[in-house]
Formats: sequence, C-alpha cells, structure tokens
Amino acid sequence: MLKLFVFVLFVTQSLSIDLTIQPYGHGSEVVEAVVSLIRENCILPNDNLLLRRLAYVESRDGTLPFAAEYFGGIWRIDEDMFLKTKQKTPTLTPLHAIIQQKFNRDWSLVPWHELVKPLYSGLAAALYIAQSVNGIVPQNVEEQGAYWETDYRNGTSAYNYTNIVNLMTKGCVGNEEIDLMFIVDSSSSLSRDDFERAKLFVLNVIEEFIIGTTKTRVGVIRYSSKVFQAVGFNSLQNPANIKTMINSIPYESGNTATASALDAALANFQANPRQSSIKAVILITDGKSDDSIDTHHAADRLKNYGAVLFGIGVGKLFDMPELEYIATPPSCVHIFTVQNFQAINSLIEEIQHSVCRAPLYANRTVTCEIGHCPPYAFPLSSVGLTITANITCGVTNIYSSVYQQYPSQASYDIHSTVMYNKTSEFYQEYTGQEQFLYVKVDNKMIDGKTYPNGCWVTLTPNQGQISHAVYIYCEENGVKRNCTKEELCPNGQMPGYNPCTKENLATGKTKFPYPGDNTKFYLCDLSGNAYVVNCPAGQVFSASCEICYGIGTGIISNCDNSSSSFNYLCTEENLLAGKYYFAHPDSISLYIQCDPWGHAFVRTCLNLGSNFVWQESKLTCEPRDTRINPCPHMSIDGERFYAFPPDRTKFIECNDQLDPLVLKCPAGLIWDDCVKTCSYKTAVGKDCHIDPKGPLAGYIQEYGGN
Repeated sequence: MLKLFVFVLFVTQSLSIDLTIQPYGHGSEVVEAVVSLIRENCILPNDNLLLRRLAYVESRDGTLPFAAEYFGGIWRIDEDMFLKTKQKTPTLTPLHAIIQQKFNRDWSLVPWHELVKPLYSGLAAALYIAQSVNGIVPQNVEEQGAYWETDYRNGTSAYNYTNIVNLMTKGCVGNEEIDLMFIVDSSSSLSRDDFERAKLFVLNVIEEFIIGTTKTRVGVIRYSSKVFQAVGFNSLQNPANIKTMINSIPYESGNTATASALDAALANFQANPRQSSIKAVILITDGKSDDSIDTHHAADRLKNYGAVLFGIGVGKLFDMPELEYIATPPSCVHIFTVQNFQAINSLIEEIQHSVCRAPLYANRTVTCEIGHCPPYAFPLSSVGLTITANITCGVTNIYSSVYQQYPSQASYDIHSTVMYNKTSEFYQEYTGQEQFLYVKVDNKMIDGKTYPNGCWVTLTPNQGQISHAVYIYCEENGVKRNCTKEELCPNGQMPGYNPCTKENLATGKTKFPYPGDNTKFYLCDLSGNAYVVNCPAGQVFSASCEICYGIGTGIISNCDNSSSSFNYLCTEENLLAGKYYFAHPDSISLYIQCDPWGHAFVRTCLNLGSNFVWQESKLTCEPRDTRINPCPHMSIDGERFYAFPPDRTKFIECNDQLDPLVLKCPAGLIWDDCVKTCSYKTAVGKDCHIDPKGPLAGYIQEYGGN
C-alpha cells in the first residue's frame, strides 16, 4: 500500500491585538496587561498592588455582570471621580504628559464613557489614586481597605476590601522553577534590629514559593566590608532548612562592598546552573556602594548572564541613580523604595508578584511543559528574529511582544498556534529600539484536554527571517523512498482541492471543511476561488452548520436559528476583540453566538443536559447544582458568598442571575462561613463551616456538622 507524506511548515499567526483598548474587555489577563502598561510607563510606580487589587475588588476583573453596563469600567470610576483626574495639579500634569507621549491621548479630551475600555479605566484609577494619596500609597491590605472606604468607594466597609482581596490567587502559577537570590546589606548604616527585619522580610517573601531542587531554589548573600554566602543554591533546598539557615545569619557591620556581593551571586549561579530556571536577584540596601564603577560592571555581568535584577532602597541615604543602573529596566517595575526597615514588609506581595512575572532570558533552544512554561525573553538583533515552535501533543497558543514584558491573549504583537506534528514559526522584525522579544506559551491546551505524560513545547530562536522547506516522501510497505513524478503529479497535474464548483455556488454553498484540520475552512468567492480561513482562536468549524463554534460550548444543532435581533452584539469591534459569545437576556439556558460575519445565533445549553446553564464569566455551558443553591436568598440578606457544604475548601459565589458559582479557596485555606472568607483551618471556628442561621443550615447534619 502506497502512502504519500508531506511535512510542511505550519504557520497560523495573527498580528497585534490589544484587548486593553477593546470596549468591555475583561479578565485577569486584561487587568494584568493594563497594570503592567501603567507601571512600566511610571504612571503609578510602587503602588503596593493597590491598582491590581482594586480591579478585583470592584468588578472581579470586569467579570461581574454589572461591569458590562457601567461606563466606569473595570475599576468603576464614577463620573465625579473621573472629573478629578482631569484637574491641572502638580501631581497630575506630569502624568497627563506621559499619557500623551506613550498612548497618544490628550487626557482632557477623553470622555467618561470611554472608560469601558480597560486601559482608560485603569489610567483613570491610577490618576485618581495619585491625586488622592498625596504621594504616599497605602502599603498593606488593611491600610488600602481604609483608603477604599474613605476615598475610593466612600461609605463601604474596609472589611469588604480585605475580605475580597483574600480571595485572589497568590503565588507563582506555571513558572515555579526559579533561582531566587537575595543580597542583603549589613553595613554600618544598619542597626542589628534593621538587619533582623531584613531577614524576616526574606523569610516572608519565600513563603509563597515552592522550595525544592526542581522548583524554586533560594540563595542569600550578606555583605558589608566582606561578602558572606549564607545560603547557596547547593544548600539543602527544603523550606525548613532554608528558614533555619536564614534565621542563623549573623550580623556584621562594615563598609558597602556591593560589587563583590553581585559577583558572588553570579558565581553561585555559574557553580549551580539550571538552564530552565528564571534567575532573579533582589538587592536590599540602605546606602551607596564603596565603588560605583565596579558595581556597574558587576551588575552588567549578572544581566549578561540572564539574571533579572530588582533593587529595594530603604531610607533616605541609598543612591537612586546607582540603584537604577543595577536594576533591570524599566526601573518602575524593578525598583522599590520604603522609608525604613519597619515598613519593608509592605513590599512582600509586590516582590512576589514581580518575581513570578520575571522572564527567563535565553538565546538558545528552550523546552517546557504546558502549564509550567515561564515567560521568555529572546535577544532581538538588527536582522530580526524567527521563532520556530513544536509541541509533542495537542495544540496551544503562543503570544509574543516587543512592548509587553508579559504578553498574553489580552495584549500581544504576534499570536501563533502550534499543534502536534506541525512546526509553527513567526518572525519579529527589528525597528531600531527593542532589545528583546518577549514570548509566553499559554498554560493550557486549546482543546481543553489533559495528557497523562504532559505536552512539551520547544522554542528555537533563529537570527533573521528564515523559511523552512517542504519535505515530501512516499512510504510503501513500511519502506520510505523518494516519490516518482507520476505519484507527485498524476497525469502531469499538481493535485489540488477546490470545492468552489459552479454546482455548489449555484446552490448557495460557500463554506466547506478543510481536510485534516477542523480549525480552518474553505470560503468561496463568486468567481469560484477558494480561500483558507482560520476559525477564531479556540473554535472549530461545523460542517453541518457552516459556522465556527467554541470548544466546550453547547452542541451545535438547528443551524437556521439565526436571530437578527441580536446582531447588535456582533459588532466589528467585538469580533476584533475576540468576543463571540454573550448571555441571552431572557434565559440562563440560552446564549448568543456571533459568526465571523456579524450574524447572531441563539444557542442552547440544554443539549448538554437539563440542568446546564450559560456561565458568562467562563463563556461556556456548565451544570447548575439545583440542589445546593442559596442564591435566591441574596435578594433577602444581601449576601453574595456562601459555604459549599460538600467541600470545605470551596465556596459559592452568587451571580446577579442568582446562579451559584462554585469557587476554590487558595491552597491551604478553607471556607469560614462566619466571616465569609477563606482562612487557615486553625483560625476557623468549629461552628463556622456552615452558618447555622443561614440558608444552608439544613446541610450541617448531612455533611457531618461543623
């Protein structure tokens, strides 16, 4: 039996999307992209995660139903608040200039209703915060809750802020393989108490990381006149041992040999190399180095090795220009300052967050498992850069950018899809300014499948713009050989497939499945030419209905149920933003789907089961637990959060349609129904699994009491 095999480079990519400027864009990735843009452009540096937390507290990153109906956007900026951001004050005027320069917008001309675009909602929130805090951003969650109560959302309870912030996911997700080196100043300008506070800060930062030889390795260097390697990457890497070693670091005063300490960090990286790990260095100092020239050279050597350098300046005597040189640019993202060592713990979560988003600098081929891929930074030269990608199974997305250090589906310059057995590639040209191409592999598979042995992606950087050849061979009875001319071109004609026949066009058929790839389809023009069209990301083509639909949504049937009354949802702006699905206004069992040409279709979830309903926050149909549903009581007691009786590590959040959404507490926490938040088990009262006075009290005995 003769088989003909064709191996061809597979290229599916789209260029430059930015959901941060799409109306009603939402989700954690959109918010993270907005916050990064604001920080990287120094509009609200060192905000202690206030801007990020406010997005979640105000609208759950824009996923709460009312967020799509409110001009204030994700950060819910009231019109009175917005007008204050336009004032010409010493604080706001320089920030208006940055917005004009970086985003090409005159803030005085931005109307309130444009805040439905996430970037403008975030900018308005940043300007409002900058104007209202008088230069001192609240440091910890409790102080931020008080600010939220009195200045941002006047009349609400600070408890609500802290309660909701505690629900946010913390820790590194995916890129747990980090080599994290702390360099701690113990020169004469520090007291013994200050040095102990610095050690406690290090201990608090590493709490959120998974410490181990294959996960996060921790190193600590203490320096003054001499450099002391207190903890090395070759030390026993388990939490108990690392904490013991840090606690036992002795204080030793002296001069400030910063250059020697940076070189000692480099030596530790080199002596204990891990190619697949992010290299992060956190320098904590309250003064100026003994030799700034040597310090500059030492910092350059670490950066050339591929380390990301963070600087923490404490007090008033540290040298900001020196710290700016040491830290990886931009300084607004990699430099943090506090007034004294008593206040340094306010930086814990911001440092954790920044380290988790730090890229792995690489000028070589890299490989990672889906779900555990760090962000990468590949050097970009004057000839540009081509990235080739392969995956061992399944299919996933890759996002890249020269402007965003953490590209995602919310904001990217280039999006590429890579699937098993088909090499993908994309090219980034050089425009004269960029130093790196930042690349992020999605942490999930497009088809939603999980594979027992995992799927591994390989990325290879190639200088310049390259193209790959097409290899064709024939196989007969298991033996590979070159194909004959007749096999390649029967009757002297190249084989081809064009479904756009006169007969099909005469019957109005213009869309046909693409053989071997259901993420594409053929589209015919009136002249009989066939064009290969890609479905939107995450969708496949239905041959029976001639439409792309989302994987994981309701089964496509009843193909003629288009409804022009909902075409207003299928605007070009929404389609360009990747928004193809919407809640039905009259039924939670129905949803609206747009096709790529702006036509609206009413779909049902009931094909999947009688208890399936549309979940707008997840854009999919999910079963509704009709037995455990306290949400009808929301209109009575005003409460949105309830216990989930079968599992203490989960809780129920009610949406505005009174549907229960079962959510999971952060790792290590359980639900406390008395205070309506996730807490450590030791802190939860014995009668607080289920509120005995609440609507779920009847489940106490069924699930073993409290």
